[in-house]
Amino acid sequence: MSVTVERAQVEDKVRETLASHGSMFLAVCTDNVPWASGVHFAETGLYSLVLVLARHGHTLQAVRANPTVGLVVSSGTPFDPFLQARAAAEILPEGPEADEAVRVLVAKVPSVEPFLSTPHAVVRLTIDRWQATDVRNGWLPARELAGTGA
Repeated sequence: MSVTVERAQVEDKVRETLASHGSMFLAVCTDNVPWASGVHFAETGLYSLVLVLARHGHTLQAVRANPTVGLVVSSGTPFDPFLQARAAAEILPEGPEADEAVRVLVAKVPSVEPFLSTPHAVVRLTIDRWQATDVRNGWLPARELAGTGA
């Protein structure tokens, strides 16, 4: 199979998996103490996700201390396709960009709306490469999809 065809297939799988999930697992680490949490997200591009975190929560404090995070987009069943990545987290300042991120998030995951009435921060994740695993289609080990800047 040609590299171009495979890249297109992996890109399709990444897009499909992102579109079919509204939540993911986010892993952070600060002071050598790992922490994982479930978060709702929306994609704003193939390599960009937005989410909100509780303003006074452990996860946001860890992101402030160490903005490199890990993530898994998965149904929780290892035989369903899933994505893994490392990302750079950026806390967006209040304003039009954060408002647009929230709009996109609520459009994808309406159930997140009550959370927005609590103190929260908007976070953008920039992924440099995806690892896409699809065991049923023989993608073990995972197929990599690197961004143009990777």
